Amino acid sequence: MNRKMWIDIKTKRDVRLFLWMVRNDVAIENYRQTKEVKTYHLNHIYGEDCNLAALAINEAFRILYKDSDELFSYAYRFKKAKEALLPIKEFGWFKRSNDACYFAWAYIRVFSNKNSSLSNFGDNQILTVHTRTPYHRFIKIQYPVSHRERIECIEDFFDRSHMDLSSKLSIMSDIRYEWDRHSPLAIGLPLKKNEKEKINWAWDYICKDKINYITGSIKRAQEKIIEESENDKTISQETLDEIYCSCMSGYIHQPHFLSLFRPSTTTEKYLALRCIYIFMYYYDKKFISRFKKSWESSSYRKAKRKSNSPFFKKIKSELISGENISEVSGPSEEETVKTEKDILREKAHEVMEKVMNNIGNKNPHLSDEQDNDTPEHHSDADPWFS
Repeated sequence: MNRKMWIDIKTKRDVRLFLWMVRNDVAIENYRQTKEVKTYHLNHIYGEDCNLAALAINEAFRILYKDSDELFSYAYRFKKAKEALLPIKEFGWFKRSNDACYFAWAYIRVFSNKNSSLSNFGDNQILTVHTRTPYHRFIKIQYPVSHRERIECIEDFFDRSHMDLSSKLSIMSDIRYEWDRHSPLAIGLPLKKNEKEKINWAWDYICKDKINYITGSIKRAQEKIIEESENDKTISQETLDEIYCSCMSGYIHQPHFLSLFRPSTTTEKYLALRCIYIFMYYYDKKFISRFKKSWESSSYRKAKRKSNSPFFKKIKSELISGENISEVSGPSEEETVKTEKDILREKAHEVMEKVMNNIGNKNPHLSDEQDNDTPEHHSDADPWFS
């Protein structure tokens, strides 16, 4: 076949890009229904083997378009698209880190001119996070559920974008720079990946906290204005600055940004919480103190409910009654003068008697010779449990 007519597909990444470019092209549907003799099958196009997918795709387009200019156009456009692909090494820095990958995904998820203020967030800028971004046009998976899915979403976002290679390299460099700048902040979040109960609580907490905090920030700002107005004072610059900071904190907790995350497992919630914190919540300087206080309150309430349960009340009652019995039937005066060594000796003697009695009951015909047995006589004995 003329190489100019060959659609150059070599990897799974190439397969995803080409199928996205042609979308529901009639060549694919024709390949499904054609009566012509085929070497490959439609399933090969969507299978895991990228070599078979490449052969099946080329066969499908050759059957419909033969060696026409239209087939050449598909091959040429795909060749030009591949020239603008980021080298695979550009994705390596986040493939090895779940946290870095989550951060990179969140970055491209909100990447838009409308969200340009996000790059300077923390520099006293009020912003609204717009969730309808180019990501919507390029990626079907709005809520990836694993590290592998996030990697594919990031690759596909850059591959399907109409930006030239220079612009893509620049954006990837910016994302990595922001990750290097933000990643050390994660240590400030008092949460460990093995604390499953706390992780689930923390996710529920921030979902509630964002609403409470927005309402609170607005209320505090209003009360400050009313207070100074009632005293016939001109609102001071200090008050205006305080109101501004209060509103800023409210914007940090806006629901739009949090709506981008829908983690379903404990691991995914943990990664989402760390990403949300370093991406935005870090700038609320009172967030951690509220977080810690709420967790302590929640733990205290849970412990109190547990101690008041019927099961624990029963145990507590039994312990108390046991203490009373021991007080009534305490040791006699004669027993109390015994030395500690005498008591221990008596207990040891009682234990030895019980052991010997058990052995005698189990083996009534045990001889004196057998009492002197050694491991050599029982090759199947386990010396670790002897």
